[in-house]
Amino acid sequence: MVLFSFDEPKRPENNEYIVTFPDKQVLNFNFVSIQLNRLNWRDYLRYPSPIAAALMAKMQFEPEERARVKLECLRMIATLKLDPARTQLISGFVDTYLRLDGVEEERFERELENLGLVE
Repeated sequence: MVLFSFDEPKRPENNEYIVTFPDKQVLNFNFVSIQLNRLNWRDYLRYPSPIAAALMAKMQFEPEERARVKLECLRMIATLKLDPARTQLISGFVDTYLRLDGVEEERFERELENLGLVE
């Protein structure tokens, strides 16, 4: 299994790796490929798990959804009742791979306030 986490390209990636010499094929390896940028993040909101919470940050979403995606990732992490080390590891992954600019950060804070999560 291969987990592709890149942002581009969005075209389907190959699920086969072949090594050949001019006169002979020496390797033909087939694998299952999971391409995060082709999976819609909303499809994973129904499946609360540490893996879903982390990987939604690298899935397909519209640019204007960035703040909402981060909020939902962090909300899922909070509802999982993980130990502090796991919580920090997964939220660190989300923070690293879903960095918000100033405008997005303001939107994120507003959405937190609207949910009553900030005083």
